[in-house]
Amino acid sequence: MKILQVLPHFSHRPLSLGSGVVHVVYYISNELARRGHEVTICTSSACDIIGRRQIHGFSNPVMLDDVKIDYFPFRVSFDHFYLTPKLIPFIRDHINDFDIAHLHDIRCFQSFVVYHYAMKHALPYVLQPHGSYLGSFDGSKLKWMLDSLLSSRVLKHANRIITLTKTEAEYYRTHGISAKQIDIIDNGVDLFRYQSTSRSGEFRKKFSIREEDRIILYVGRIASTKGLDFLVDAFSELLHELGNVKLVLVGPDAGYVRKLQQQINDLHIQEGVLFTGPIDETDKIRAYVDADVLVTPSYTGFPLTFLEACACGTPIIATHKGDALDWIDENVGYVINYNRTDLNKAITRILFDQDLKAKFKTNCRRLVEDRFAWPNIVDRIEEVYRRAVCE
Repeated sequence: MKILQVLPHFSHRPLSLGSGVVHVVYYISNELARRGHEVTICTSSACDIIGRRQIHGFSNPVMLDDVKIDYFPFRVSFDHFYLTPKLIPFIRDHINDFDIAHLHDIRCFQSFVVYHYAMKHALPYVLQPHGSYLGSFDGSKLKWMLDSLLSSRVLKHANRIITLTKTEAEYYRTHGISAKQIDIIDNGVDLFRYQSTSRSGEFRKKFSIREEDRIILYVGRIASTKGLDFLVDAFSELLHELGNVKLVLVGPDAGYVRKLQQQINDLHIQEGVLFTGPIDETDKIRAYVDADVLVTPSYTGFPLTFLEACACGTPIIATHKGDALDWIDENVGYVINYNRTDLNKAITRILFDQDLKAKFKTNCRRLVEDRFAWPNIVDRIEEVYRRAVCE
């Protein structure tokens, strides 16, 4: 099968510089190519070195293992909406080269171009919004306009829609999409990569964390929507009660670090909190290995950080202020109510009940092996493609 993967940006070093969706597309594409499919990724030049050089010095297509990547220079960017006008004649001239298209964003220029020509030439396409919802504007007028004019059409005419969670699937059903069009497929994880890269203690040593300190880890954007003020508030109480705990916040600043630091200063817990900023993939794995627990207070969709932590045997705490995931609570960690008492109770249990922590660690690794290995995920995606082509 000749498969077109479409997303707004993609890194030529996806595992060290890419985002969560970039990782997903990389692993799906590699596994599909390994099975004999011809896979092409169409994207903008907005990511990392290729983006900064506007792909000067690179000749399309770029080969990454057995996957072909066509980068198109972006001329204008509005709120991460990358205009790539040279994509239009490429898709116009090559749309019939493909058997199916897989769109990985519901409101990007690249998806809109492929949607237009897919409709014109009757090419089936699969839409995977990766936890993005129509109507989730965050105050963005551009998103409101895109959803009103284009995104709703891309959704309506998709042959199949892949959602990450039951919550996401139910959302689309309430917006007029037939349940028969929707497939719920988990994200996956590369087990070997996360179980063979790091030894215990390497992250502590690099970031000067004492051996006696228990590490409470957050990984993701430092953003106002992530519930980090709630986490810091709860941690303040834990720090004053226990003393030997460290809150480690890993990820890029999305405009919220300064406000969070002010909260930390007001609570007088500066010595207990570490901001690492963005770190490379090796150090991120080291962080999971050394952490006692990963805490994610608020999220949408299916954070890859959950699977990354599980692959390293690190228990998870999430809250009900996130999409429903049926495999976490009492199995690899806890899903709790969004309040400080419940959060600190869950953290304390994991930190000090060694039998419980050992059970969660064993369950973490068994779970990713049985359910979330990429070959298992791609089996299901291949079936979605076959159904889309045959309908």
